[in-house]
Amino acid sequence: MGQVYNRFRITERDDDMVALADYLHELCDDLSLARFSIRPIALRLDIADIRLPLRRAIVVGIITNELLTNVYKHAFPEDRAGTATVTLARHPFFANTLCLTVADNGVGFARPIASGNSVGHRLMVGLAAQLGGAITFARNEEQTLAVVRFPLGPDRSLP
Repeated sequence: MGQVYNRFRITERDDDMVALADYLHELCDDLSLARFSIRPIALRLDIADIRLPLRRAIVVGIITNELLTNVYKHAFPEDRAGTATVTLARHPFFANTLCLTVADNGVGFARPIASGNSVGHRLMVGLAAQLGGAITFARNEEQTLAVVRFPLGPDRSLP
């Protein structure tokens, strides 16, 4: 988690704009070196060229870190091979809305994540709310998905 904050100098102000592509690539490179490189898990990134104020970028970084940590801990037991993908893009239907998606082709979750019983789930819901957004989890036959949808600007509400 420290890497999420260490990417920024103390002198930077909350209203400084952060290039999310650079920030998330560096964060994921750190996670890859620390965790994913010692297991047969490929980490793929598709991050749009989007800038956010520092405070919001840090929240996006914390969410990404938490979701990838969950993938590492739970999606690929017993050194199972697989792929985790992080995508950040503008929402295809709602203007000024972003979607952060972390997907994996691991074993999936045993019980519904939306139950809200875990500390991690409550943390993710709270962080998404700080962005003015929401997080949803889904599992299909091939992938587990966590999607955080949030407005581009801090003063906009989601449609």
